[in-house]
Amino acid sequence: MNYRITSLILALGAVAIIVRLVRGNLLHAAYASWWLAGAAVIFLAGALPGVVDLVGHTLGVSYPPTFFLVISVIALAVRMLAADIARTRMELTLRRLIQRNAELSQEIKKLGRDVEGLAAGACPGPTSDPPPQA
Repeated sequence: MNYRITSLILALGAVAIIVRLVRGNLLHAAYASWWLAGAAVIFLAGALPGVVDLVGHTLGVSYPPTFFLVISVIALAVRMLAADIARTRMELTLRRLIQRNAELSQEIKKLGRDVEGLAAGACPGPTSDPPPQA
């Protein structure tokens, strides 16, 4: 099988998988755009291999497919960095939510103790004797 056909089939398969993941709520649409862009690049590289050769020769690369692989590795590294940044933000948000949850839990416990004290007959307010009845 020709490498063009192979890359076209791989790109179309990747698009089908991405669309299925998005429809099944397993992949957020914002993340799917990264993967669809990658599938589009693979599709174009397979459909128009002369473009890869032209760009490689223009930039002085002796073996143009190597240029395509280097660009692919750089794109994956950028994507991994973006994923790490997003995960770090989520971890910080989760940590703050856990701390806020602990604070609210303590406040609820304190209010529960106050309510139990009121139910047991401890009346808040002045402790003076009641006024005499006439």
